[in-house]
Amino acid sequence: MKIFTSIFVFSFILFSFGCNQAQEKTELLFQLSDAKYIWNSTNNTSDSTFLNAFKLAKEKFNPQKDEFIDVLVNQISIMSPNQSLASYFATFENKDKINFQSTNIEVINAVKKDILAAKTISLQVLKKRIENGFENKSFLSELFSKTNVIITEITDKKCYSISINSKVDKNHFKNLLETQVHLGFYETYDISEIFDNLSIINQKLGELSENINDEPQSMLNDTVKIDVENEKYAGENPLFSILMPATDHDGKLQKGAKIGTSRTEDTSKVNSYLSKQEFKNLLPRNLILLWETNSFGNENNYFNLYAIKTSRDGKAVLSGDCIVKSEAQNGDYLPEISISMNAEGSRIWARMTKENIDKQIAIVINNTVYSCPFVMQEIKGGNSQITGNFSKQEAEDLANILNSGVMPEFDIVVIDK
Repeated sequence: MKIFTSIFVFSFILFSFGCNQAQEKTELLFQLSDAKYIWNSTNNTSDSTFLNAFKLAKEKFNPQKDEFIDVLVNQISIMSPNQSLASYFATFENKDKINFQSTNIEVINAVKKDILAAKTISLQVLKKRIENGFENKSFLSELFSKTNVIITEITDKKCYSISINSKVDKNHFKNLLETQVHLGFYETYDISEIFDNLSIINQKLGELSENINDEPQSMLNDTVKIDVENEKYAGENPLFSILMPATDHDGKLQKGAKIGTSRTEDTSKVNSYLSKQEFKNLLPRNLILLWETNSFGNENNYFNLYAIKTSRDGKAVLSGDCIVKSEAQNGDYLPEISISMNAEGSRIWARMTKENIDKQIAIVINNTVYSCPFVMQEIKGGNSQITGNFSKQEAEDLANILNSGVMPEFDIVVIDK
């Protein structure tokens, strides 16, 4: 009798659990914005007509009524009626679909077909990402309510509905849906290789300082009394007064890719200086300057700037599409992400580390430097770790996104219901 009663109670619990789970659902509406994808399809053209038309198209575009490519083409035709679209889209990547003899109609049809295929891939990646992000770990959940993600196109609103068959944190759901991760492994410049260039920029800015009246003084005015000597230094050294060069106690340049340190409030001014075309021309063409993700200092208000070396096409030597598996793990101090690469990635990683022994390799996510370790020896096998100031949830989410596959360049816009 006791056994029968126990079985009955257990069965009732299972039945109730299953019913409750089945009744719960979380849903979000979202759009896949293809403007960035279309621009990338031109290999990021710098043609002024295209860029002006692109800007106007983004202003006029109604995502619930229009297709962006149609609005863009209309703007191009207004600005340049006889413009051949093939001149923008006949790239090496599109060589099997578009050539310089393609008519505008052929180009538009090819681009639309490509967008449709890319959106299909994106939806598959997002489905896998959400399934992995909310996978059921308990015995009862697996038994009665396996995670089920459904994506439905809502044609009249030009958007999609994505639902999961359980009650989940909606903010976490939205974050998983919207987050794009662009991961790259880059070689770096040593500060000694570009410091003379930076000194010239600093000098030229100093010569123009009498015309610059909005210099930030955050590195200098920490006390009530203004230090006249520091003000003079700032006037003569507009760059180095807000970007302290990476030197040791003896004033010698440190070894490595870190070129300097700034306070949080000064980083935008440093970016403004170094993005001026006249100064960019003084730096190597394959150099990009990126800030470290983690801040430091007593108030966590300082950031380091690194000298990153791109490949000939302006990209990373190794990108996230080489990753076949990633896993969040507990590091020595903070969570980290362990990654495994495919055969091609392993080969490139081995060559990259072999050629950069005693130098730094930057691991960059979404244009910020997460870690920049010195290479001690060649690394074979395609295994590595990504460290950063991750929380456990952030590490798990990032590993999940990397595992879900590389998604085409669409902006994901969640629509509040």
